[in-house]
Amino acid sequence: MSLITTRTARPARYIALAAMLAAALATPGCGYRDLGQQRTESAAAWGEIAQLYRARSGPAGGAIAAARASPGVDPQVVEDARGALARADTLAAVPELIGDPRAVDAFRQAQGELTGALFRLVVAAQAVPGLRDDAAVGALRQSLTQAEERLAAARARYQRAAAAYNATAAAFPSAVTARLLGFGPVPSQL
Repeated sequence: MSLITTRTARPARYIALAAMLAAALATPGCGYRDLGQQRTESAAAWGEIAQLYRARSGPAGGAIAAARASPGVDPQVVEDARGALARADTLAAVPELIGDPRAVDAFRQAQGELTGALFRLVVAAQAVPGLRDDAAVGALRQSLTQAEERLAAARARYQRAAAAYNATAAAFPSAVTARLLGFGPVPSQL
């Protein structure tokens, strides 16, 4: 008789747990709506950063090819830029990336290396008279300058959105909702 009682008690326990969870989420002040909205805002800010990085990398290929064809540019500078571009391109800036701190660190490091390598390439190309007026190098120089300004503003927006989300996810009662529904913290520095 006790075997029958425990078999019927398990589904009843799950039903009761599901009902309590539904009631908690329906309760005003549980933070579910705020968590979802703030997570969406931080993902949108991350998407803006990813788009700016992609746009910045666009003219890099042409400038690398022009510098490679020019005998006056140090081949190591060209190879560093090519390698940094290849490494940065392997790390896709997808919204799911912000849930993985290691992936975010790898992405940030690859983008930092690419930025440095591209600036060194532009400086090296400026020293070569034939490349100084090259359209691809000029496009990269302009893209880097504009992208860095826009990236700084986009990073600031992301950091504000991530800080608001993380604060909500850590505060009671939202912390309970976040824990139950898998709303983990996001990196606040990019």
